[in-house]
Amino acid sequence: MGGGAGDGAVTVGLVCGDPVWEHAISWLLRSSGIEVVARARDVDRALDLVARSAPRVLIVDADGDLEPVRLLKRIRDIRHAQPATAVVVLCSPGDTACHDAALVGGAVSVVCRERAFELLQALSRAAENGTADDEARPNLTLRELEILRLVADGRTNREVARAAWVTEQTVKYHLANIYRRLGVRNRGEAIAWAVEHGVAEDRAAAVG
Repeated sequence: MGGGAGDGAVTVGLVCGDPVWEHAISWLLRSSGIEVVARARDVDRALDLVARSAPRVLIVDADGDLEPVRLLKRIRDIRHAQPATAVVVLCSPGDTACHDAALVGGAVSVVCRERAFELLQALSRAAENGTADDEARPNLTLRELEILRLVADGRTNREVARAAWVTEQTVKYHLANIYRRLGVRNRGEAIAWAVEHGVAEDRAAAVG
């Protein structure tokens, strides 16, 4: 079993239907020394995930397409089948229906998708002895990680905006924040940082 209930390690199962967000969340966890032992793309498969790997914490990314009633029921099913697994839910900003459904269903914490590093705090509380936050790690939000990965894939600002469903001006705003937080001067240095830290694959052609 992947949960390792007796070894003190924080093992995590991740349910996320968006590959870009899944990559960002996985990187955030990996950089904090937290192991993702199993993944699923749909909350309906979460029950099989926890039965198979018994993670200490299950993160459910509840995007806008997930109905609150369905979320509530799936969390209840998970808590009934695997009481030792704590559930942490990521919701979009202002999604009170998701927030309420998650808590009623039995989630121990609900975190805004835009506040990435609150997730680490929630995991620490859920697992009771989670790993400490690394002060040297840049405080990038999940949205900024998403933007950085798309840029590192060689996309223009227009292409990034289209993929992330934001305006080009918003992309520029996020890039300015990314440069400042990473301590880099330009797009090329940001891409180099992303490659070095495992946010994106090495794509020399992307620096341009």
